Amino acid sequence: MTTYEGFRRSKDSLLGIKWGYAVLDEGHKIRNPDADISLTAKQLHYALADVLLGRVEPGGRLPFVMPTDESHLVPFDRDATTATYGLLHGQWKLDADDVASEVPFGWGLGYTTWSVEAAEVGEADQRPAVRVEVANTGARHGSTVVQVYASVPGSAFERPPRRLVGFARVAADAGHEATVVVPLDLRQLAVRDGGRWVTEDLPVVLHVGRHAGDPESLTLHTELHPG
Repeated sequence: MTTYEGFRRSKDSLLGIKWGYAVLDEGHKIRNPDADISLTAKQLHYALADVLLGRVEPGGRLPFVMPTDESHLVPFDRDATTATYGLLHGQWKLDADDVASEVPFGWGLGYTTWSVEAAEVGEADQRPAVRVEVANTGARHGSTVVQVYASVPGSAFERPPRRLVGFARVAADAGHEATVVVPLDLRQLAVRDGGRWVTEDLPVVLHVGRHAGDPESLTLHTELHPG
């Protein structure tokens, strides 16, 4: 082992030890009522060790937003018997309120760094797509997830300021560039009105980055239309 002294099996929550510090997994235990075997006691500690030791790159992306304050979320009353919620929630609500998140939707890290170098609109399998060039600016091989968000300026309807319409993973060696084609699903931009789905004849603006609200994203003004 390199920096870690060792990882061992555990009957409960202990996943590993590093210089006297314990790595614990106290939540999301899944137990089989017959065998009484938890998820932690199977392969999770091996997977965690591989990630911490750099054998495997963590590649997940956050499927929700983490706000800086509870007040930025949709109000919640645990004692209410009924509740009515609108369209905007999570990342959509923060975007609409122009509030920065603690950790944005789509966020994720690996063991290298990336930059989005260029993007252009095209087609793939007779569908709209974006061809994106990325550069691995770090010191080791890795991967990232290119995400494309769309907005419809001038829309007559309430809608998310930016909505995810496509994503794709791409890998490259250290110091190298790679190209990935991201298919777009512009049907995500249809809005519900009067019991039917409506699309507007307005041009779509695309934001190509690595998570929602990425300050380094590229903006593409297109001739594409929703739907």
